[in-house]
Amino acid sequence: MLDRPFRFLEEWGLFSGFLLPIAVLLRPARLARAALLAGLAYFPFLAFIDHFSHHYFLPLLPLAAVSAVAAALRLRAPAARVAVLAGEGVAAAAGLFLATRWGW
Repeated sequence: MLDRPFRFLEEWGLFSGFLLPIAVLLRPARLARAALLAGLAYFPFLAFIDHFSHHYFLPLLPLAAVSAVAAALRLRAPAARVAVLAGEGVAAAAGLFLATRWGW
């Protein structure tokens, strides 16, 4: 039972391209913090369900995306914003590709 939250976080991270750590590292603004906290508050309810399904973390994906994009838009330099947003898109695409290739 205790391995479920870790497995859930791993899959959530893979399918979202690990956008939450990016959002945290970018000193998120209010909108990003709100989305981040909502996702983290909702996470335990989903992670401890006795059966495991991928659709449980689907509501968390937009919260991770909003959080990461809002945090990236807070950067002052336009080039940095574009670079971070492009990196987030690539990370999300790579996560989805890897998750589907590994059969999750």
